[in-house]
Amino acid sequence: MYLERELGWPQVRWYGWVKRQRKRLRSGEWSEEEVVWIYGGEKEVTPRQLSQWARGHWEIENCVFWVLDVTYQEDRSHARKIGGLLHTIRCMAINVIRR
Repeated sequence: MYLERELGWPQVRWYGWVKRQRKRLRSGEWSEEEVVWIYGGEKEVTPRQLSQWARGHWEIENCVFWVLDVTYQEDRSHARKIGGLLHTIRCMAINVIRR
């Protein structure tokens, strides 16, 4: 395998990339990015499982971090000294609301 021979990565079993497109809600602008991923776990997996894992990651990103970024505007917060505590409280609030 190329990665094992050229880079000395003997545990790499799968690698690939995901091409994502998204449209910004406010501006309507489209952006595109490619993300490379590598799987080197000991567990044997199928391409289908890898695809489900990748989609599962973005489910977390969209369900949790999007709410924190958009609803609570965490990315715009200037409260650096107490930011960790505020983040924890916000996450707890999200969990309470969802239950």
